[in-house]
Amino acid sequence: MWNMIIADTKRVFRGKGIYITLAILIAFIAMNMIMASQIGNLGTTGDLIETLHGSDDPNTAVLERAQPVTGATLPFLAMANVDSVAFILLALCIFIAGTDFSAGTVKNVLASGVSRTKYYFSKLIGAGIFTVILYLLYMLLSTVVGFLVLGYEGTLDYTWFLNLLRPALGQLWMLLASAAFMVSVAFITKKTAGVIAIYFAFMFVPRMIMMAIASVNPRFVDLFRFDYTENMVAFSQYATLSDGDITRALGLGLGLLVISVCLGGILFRKAEIK
Repeated sequence: MWNMIIADTKRVFRGKGIYITLAILIAFIAMNMIMASQIGNLGTTGDLIETLHGSDDPNTAVLERAQPVTGATLPFLAMANVDSVAFILLALCIFIAGTDFSAGTVKNVLASGVSRTKYYFSKLIGAGIFTVILYLLYMLLSTVVGFLVLGYEGTLDYTWFLNLLRPALGQLWMLLASAAFMVSVAFITKKTAGVIAIYFAFMFVPRMIMMAIASVNPRFVDLFRFDYTENMVAFSQYATLSDGDITRALGLGLGLLVISVCLGGILFRKAEIK
């Protein structure tokens, strides 16, 4: 299994895709910097905007607390835009799992005696490793660039690190579940286009349905609390989350992870590989 993971890793770094992905990642970090600068220019002194879960009105972003965007707070602004990392992750998962089906590699690997279970889990583990690396790079670069460009106001101590670590681990958990979901979709549909279509539907369609229902009857506004993307972004406002909010977000990640891994594995074992 580890030989397949190492082979996939070498294949990723030999291609241009990983470097394009890193360039896009750096571009997103630059956009966060520009956003922080523009917020300051609007006269709000770089206030962090409270996300959906901290607002009584899900259609209105409110300023929960005035907090200047500095090198110390930019990582939290980066967390608020973590959905951009999820889209970059889609490209990596397609390259790791999806291209094997389009290129006919799967049939050759299985014919060599590799079991379907071992092959499936090697892709899951490989996608998980790249997810961790991608998210760590995103947060590390955001922090370093923030310190260099915006400066640091405050004390760089254990408390600051812990306040950053706890929400980061929550987001990473949900990103890992997203990666498992994308890999499982690749093994179920066996088509790259299928992964893209289903993932975009997963990211946007539930939110659109919830918005439509809430617009008809405001009593259903609490449905937004179960939107996967919103729960992942909500970790950027970790201090405002209740224990129930955190448990719900982690539970959504766990549910997606378990269902994706099990369903993808079961269907792939029974699938006909051409």
